[in-house]
Amino acid sequence: MSVRVRFAPSPTGALHLGNARIAVINHLFAHKEGGRLILRIEDTDEARFDPGAEALISREMEWLGIRPDEGPGIGGEFGPYRQSERREIYARIAERFLAEGIAYRCFCTDQMLADEKRVAAAAGRPPRYSGRCRSLTDREIASRAGMPYTLRFRADFTEIRIRDLIHREIAFSSDAFGDFVIVRADGSAVFIFSSAVDDCLMGITHVIRGEDHLPNTPRQVLIHRALGQEPPAFAHVPLLVTESGDKIK
Repeated sequence: MSVRVRFAPSPTGALHLGNARIAVINHLFAHKEGGRLILRIEDTDEARFDPGAEALISREMEWLGIRPDEGPGIGGEFGPYRQSERREIYARIAERFLAEGIAYRCFCTDQMLADEKRVAAAAGRPPRYSGRCRSLTDREIASRAGMPYTLRFRADFTEIRIRDLIHREIAFSSDAFGDFVIVRADGSAVFIFSSAVDDCLMGITHVIRGEDHLPNTPRQVLIHRALGQEPPAFAHVPLLVTESGDKIK
């Protein structure tokens, strides 16, 4: 199988040093393996979106000597390459997950969730969702018609093992994070969901990113499996930090 890697910045401003480093690593790996580098713009965070950032990112990548093989303005058979143009794809897969029982509607309010976290913290438990809406009947769901809801992935208890090319084998327990949100109440897909869906549909073979994304990985592996695909190989690169241990941006 041909190597396919992706660089997926959010268009919120100029590339910072950490992002530029990840772009270079992906570029060099793709070049070494005779593979392809995909530029994917993850522009679904409307609050932080900067309309001039995408063009700035492209100019900075060109300055770094990086020319993606696929992406916005370049084309490719797996487009579109802006997540804002893929909303219908995420909605279709979310509806499939809902129909198959992989996901369910959660009507819990922000206040209810905050109260749950406070109780869990006081008891020394991880701040995971209690599953209050997990087993609602059709009648109970119908009685909540018109109420806002999120979609949660049903993360049945399991151990998730990944083979990381840098950290070797890492084991996670889904019990640590529980059922997680994949679609917000406004209908927008959260990062964990949209990124995993796109990696599947774009045929990404290797995900090379900062190790600050490690907590996202077990959730994304579960989404890959729910889509009927083996997850890509992962390589979580140590972060650049100052002498005091602060992340360099």
